[in-house]
Amino acid sequence: MPKLTPEQVAEAVKLYEAGMSTKTLGELYGIAQQSMWELLDRRITLRPSGAQNGADNIFYRGGKTAVRAVHEKTSRAIVRGDLIPQDCEVCGAAAYGDNHRRRSHAHHDDYSKPMEVRWLCPKCHHDWHRDHTAAPAA
Repeated sequence: MPKLTPEQVAEAVKLYEAGMSTKTLGELYGIAQQSMWELLDRRITLRPSGAQNGADNIFYRGGKTAVRAVHEKTSRAIVRGDLIPQDCEVCGAAAYGDNHRRRSHAHHDDYSKPMEVRWLCPKCHHDWHRDHTAAPAA
């Protein structure tokens, strides 16, 4: 994911204050909407969202408890060897980096199916979430 320069951040703040959405700003600067939101939230008071709670929130995945349970189940499956990290299915980036640290993310299109994952590098994972919303956990 690209790192914004201080000038780009200042411009993004001005554009947001002029009415541009975090989604549009993220697309303009090539970063995820959530990343843009976090960048702006550290600098200014953000406008309230019209639908910021529960399933109407674009970042909703079934609630923190449901998501945590899915992530824990997935992590245990990786440790046991039931899930084997693979290279990024989008760009082909290596599953493992320096010192054998896992780089690919186990991405869930549907949180109600914790063992069904797609392997994505961090950049492709952020790109996916910029353009999609995962189905919530059951």
